[in-house]
Amino acid sequence: MEAAAWLKAQYQRAEATVPGLVSARALVGLAGTVAALACYDQGLAVYDRTAVHHYRLSRPAVERAAHDLAREPAARRSGHAGIEAGRAPVIVGGTLVLATLMAHFGFGDCLVSESDILDGLAWTLLGPGRPAQLPGASRPTRPAR
Repeated sequence: MEAAAWLKAQYQRAEATVPGLVSARALVGLAGTVAALACYDQGLAVYDRTAVHHYRLSRPAVERAAHDLAREPAARRSGHAGIEAGRAPVIVGGTLVLATLMAHFGFGDCLVSESDILDGLAWTLLGPGRPAQLPGASRPTRPAR
């Protein structure tokens, strides 16, 4: 089975298990692949937390990175901004997961967080009076199936 099709099947299973998943208004990505892609997208030669934290990765940028990085051997990927040698062998897989997840759930961007999951937890705890979406986030548009 093709990787993207397998991932889509996993997202559908997750939707069946957690129906509220489809009503998510924002996508927040933490560290790892997401931070590496933020560096890559900005062309940062050296990691800069202030440039990465709260950076918005657009879906087209993630899809472009997935396409471009998949065409290169791991040794060459590690020469790109933000992609360390240890991440080079797995960056394509992580990027494919992010790209297909964004497409499946209709997210136009992903907010990069270099802190931890406390940002999302705090937003959730704000309760019913919280903003409808994170500042600057694009509203998800559900793709037709």
